[in-house]
Amino acid sequence: MTCNGPNSFEACATHDNDSDQELANECSRLQTFSTFPSHCPVSALTLARAGFFYTGEGDKVKCFRCRATVEGWQHGDSAAGRHKTVSPNCAFINSVSVWRNGVPSVLPNSQQRTEDRLANTNWQQSSEPSSDLYADYLLRSGQVVDLSDSLYPRTPAMCSEETRLRSFHNWPTYALVTPADLANAGLFYTGVADQVECFCCGGKLKSWEPNDQAWSEHRRHFPRCLFVLGHDVGNVESVLSQSGHAELDRSEIPNVSLPKNPSMAGYETRLKSFLTWRYLVSKEQLAQAGFYSLGDADNVLCFHCGGGLRQWRADDDPWEQHAQWFPGCNYLLEQKGQDYVNNVQLTHSLHGSTINETENTSHIGDEELLRNNLVQDVMRMGFSLDEIRKAVERKRHLSIEALVADLINAQRENICSLPCENTLQKSLSTEEQLRRLQEEKLCKVCMDKTITVVLIPCGHLVACQDCAEAVEKCPLCCTVITTRQKIYMS
Repeated sequence: MTCNGPNSFEACATHDNDSDQELANECSRLQTFSTFPSHCPVSALTLARAGFFYTGEGDKVKCFRCRATVEGWQHGDSAAGRHKTVSPNCAFINSVSVWRNGVPSVLPNSQQRTEDRLANTNWQQSSEPSSDLYADYLLRSGQVVDLSDSLYPRTPAMCSEETRLRSFHNWPTYALVTPADLANAGLFYTGVADQVECFCCGGKLKSWEPNDQAWSEHRRHFPRCLFVLGHDVGNVESVLSQSGHAELDRSEIPNVSLPKNPSMAGYETRLKSFLTWRYLVSKEQLAQAGFYSLGDADNVLCFHCGGGLRQWRADDDPWEQHAQWFPGCNYLLEQKGQDYVNNVQLTHSLHGSTINETENTSHIGDEELLRNNLVQDVMRMGFSLDEIRKAVERKRHLSIEALVADLINAQRENICSLPCENTLQKSLSTEEQLRRLQEEKLCKVCMDKTITVVLIPCGHLVACQDCAEAVEKCPLCCTVITTRQKIYMS
């Protein structure tokens, strides 16, 4: 989190008294949060209660009294605690300095009239201070912790798994995780892009990537979530989750990737359609890949996407052909994953479906390379077309990770093969060279783990997976990160 104290200008400036008096009212401060980011982990009510009003920039807030600003709020932050850290002498946060017999002797000027009036009406009738003001003082002075953002579940209306599932009625078609898996993991759709929120802890997840698992990502990013930890937080499982086969009311559930031919959804049913199959491709493999026979020559259809294939050869792999011709099939993606589909698409785009290992040295044209989206991504990282062609012709790559790793290793080999003119370099001991090599592979952010992620579009290799996910800009060049690509380096 980033905190900024009042600068010299603000500290010396004379603020408008009317504005100060208006913002001294908590309701007035709360009204300034009308455009405050909804994804901020600290609520507007808590911030307003701690003396802050919204500046209109990102999640930056400012104290109406001391003019200190705070931004970059994170889960677990205390509004009052951060306020006191950045501005320990703020008159508002330190409004009650002395307590005598349970009654405050000093009150903030901004609330003097209100609290004096309450004191005259309430405290004269009782030896105990007003519970509301007393609680407010304890909150501001840090003697107690504001639990308004720590109550579980955070969204009680989404305790039911079926209710969470219904929130996905406009879930984007490009999203890589199914609503059923997300709802089962305690997540509901916020209506923004592919962002979801946990009904229990309030944690939000977005920018889903291939092979992401709802439960795993929930547990990885919010390990303290009581729902993830298995506590009873009022979750109501759906009938489908409890029985494993019961049907939900489909009229209330979003139409997410329903099969074209549900009657062929079962493997055994599809296998029975191949009773008269006399062709070289295994009927078991075809059925496993989602296909059933039409009884007309070797024509088959996928029960889910409805894609049809024919003219099978003995060496054809049904899963591979499925991925080549119908990469968007949800059954295919669920069974094999997005990485598998990407690898098949890359292989067939660069080499053609009939290339074998002995033909890898054949020349690949520039146009063929440039048509491939993955090659374009690698070029945006700074690799030349010649480097990419040499790497592709030398070895059959099944993924962008393997291609990028080989390109990086090739560059290092070229550097090492150049004649060394520096005599000091020649005299380096083996241990020193090993130490430098190990340092070169260390994450430049945490300096602990090995670099495993290339940042796109700048193409810099500077971070491990954990650190790469924690930053929005490249630590080296400050370019905004659009994609984080994991690689494996030799």
